[in-house]
Amino acid sequence: MNSMKKYIFYTILFLLAFGNCFSQNTEKEIFALHPRIGAIYNLHLPNFNSFEGAADCGLFKKGNGFGYSFSLTGEKLFWENYFLGIGIGYTSRSGKLVQNLSYPSRNLETGEVVQVNSENQLQANLGFLEFQPEIRGIISREIYSRWVCAGRFYLPIRHSFEQKEKIISPAGATFIAPNDVHTIERALAGGDISSINKFGFGLTAGVEALFPNNKDNITVQLLFDYNPMNFTSDANWKYLGFRAEIGYRISFLQKPKPIEEPKPIEKQILVEKPKPIEMPIPIEPPSPLISFEEPKPEPIIKISDIQVQGKVETGNELLASIPIVNSVFFERNSSKLSQNYDNAPVPTSNFEGYAVEMHYSIFYRIAQIIKNNPDASILLESSTSGPRMEPKGITLSLARANAVKNKLIAMGVPKSKIRTRILTNPSVPSNQEFEAGIEENQRVDIILHNAQLQEYVNIQRYANFIGTAEFKASLYYMEPSIKATISSNLSKDTLMIDKSDTYQLPIFSKITEEQQTLNLELRSFLNNTYDTAFASIKLSEYPKENVELRLDNFLAILRFEYNSSVITDENKELLKQLIQKLPANSTIEILGSADELGTQERNEILSRERAANTRAFIQSIAKDKFNIETGTNQDKFPEDTPQGRFLNRSIRVRVKK
Repeated sequence: MNSMKKYIFYTILFLLAFGNCFSQNTEKEIFALHPRIGAIYNLHLPNFNSFEGAADCGLFKKGNGFGYSFSLTGEKLFWENYFLGIGIGYTSRSGKLVQNLSYPSRNLETGEVVQVNSENQLQANLGFLEFQPEIRGIISREIYSRWVCAGRFYLPIRHSFEQKEKIISPAGATFIAPNDVHTIERALAGGDISSINKFGFGLTAGVEALFPNNKDNITVQLLFDYNPMNFTSDANWKYLGFRAEIGYRISFLQKPKPIEEPKPIEKQILVEKPKPIEMPIPIEPPSPLISFEEPKPEPIIKISDIQVQGKVETGNELLASIPIVNSVFFERNSSKLSQNYDNAPVPTSNFEGYAVEMHYSIFYRIAQIIKNNPDASILLESSTSGPRMEPKGITLSLARANAVKNKLIAMGVPKSKIRTRILTNPSVPSNQEFEAGIEENQRVDIILHNAQLQEYVNIQRYANFIGTAEFKASLYYMEPSIKATISSNLSKDTLMIDKSDTYQLPIFSKITEEQQTLNLELRSFLNNTYDTAFASIKLSEYPKENVELRLDNFLAILRFEYNSSVITDENKELLKQLIQKLPANSTIEILGSADELGTQERNEILSRERAANTRAFIQSIAKDKFNIETGTNQDKFPEDTPQGRFLNRSIRVRVKK
């Protein structure tokens, strides 16, 4: 509030000190044009967690930034000291929204749990085309100043955002990105603000000082902008701006009436006829020249002439179901199910998806298995991380088992089919010398009897569109340091370009055999601006190719117990199904894998043992029917969740002809 009082005080003092005169031609003025340019302090007033496309990390309550504006207003005196006007302009109302975060994390060097403080930063890049009907009134003609009141109708021109998390303290704390890259920042989300309101209304009030320059005026005005409407349709996001502008007010005056020459006085006696008096023509001093430097044009990219070459491929493909981690994990000293399990979607396929995220749908998967297998039953084996970490012990373990049991009953599993075994430590414990191992032991294992946990191998009908999109990219006003990126909804590749040319992008999409069209989007990003070009692919116009049996999408992940290379009965069943459906002389690739708990040397040995034992089992039942290659897997699941580490204790099996 003190800074606001100072702002108002200096505004009044400024007007008293400098607004000392104004062109007195307002009564003779027909019309005035008023170009202006200025700077804005943007004060964002958010009260939301996220909007469409942004990451939800908590409540945003503050934000600010600086912007600029330029506009042109036409105005006219309509009654004594009041002027009506209408203006159009562009205003940048960008700002950074900041939320402070704090959470515990373990120091990997000392083993100590420390509090990490970070910022959730959301940079909103906002620009609006604004139409401003206004009224201005004279405060004083001696110390010439005017008050301003206006409404603003605005349309979004620029509406993108970048969201990231940045570690503030302690020093040395970092995020661990893929490939073991350490960084104090990580990207959370970005792109267009798709829920931006397409139309908005705001209010403006302020004061203006005018300084004479012949018949025109140099102007300085200080304005307060307020937007009562939210920027987006799905977030409570108001705005207050403080705008300072300088302008040049050009007056168009009525033409003065010509001065009539006096008629000579006639006398009866004239000696000499006097010459008419020539009236001097007033010389108007030249107006000073005001030069305006045109703003440098922004770089632009245009995509055109989109041509698609490709084919429709149909046939049968061999698939393995997504692996299931049949355990429910809990927070320390808690028996409450994580919201991730409650909010998990119903799985639509057991052969497509990301295993780490699909783990949270475990209750749907188990309920469906019990429904399809009338003789099946469930054993819930609950556990804790031991009395030192979880002193409630067996009481906590029982509460966890009941939480999972009640969830399964709510999903339609009969109570009579569920038994429980309450343990303090799990039957197969993880290594509690590591924080991750402690977290893994805080769980309930779901063990099925008279039913398989998952359907392993299946041959399914498929259809794909495979091809290439060729297009022309035209770049304007480019600088050597700037590059444009082009991506597509049908491609995993991204192009980086810096010149106009014809480019190609490989495209791929799964389709149905009855599908008629496929929508292609080519998305360009240049200088913080996104744009999209669209094309429709008529599938009936492309050649069709039938494949007898496709093997390149087959990936089976067979899980092992902690620190074990023994093949389980379920894994043996998968391998038996696989060799029954593979054509002879196929090549089977087996890659052993381990999580990061324990020493690197032990994990490498464990990975090789898992691959070798699997190879030996296949050869024991298939002899020399297949070519078998073994190795160690480097493409692992993230280690920051218990299910990710469980999935890394595995082998990966691929097949190729």
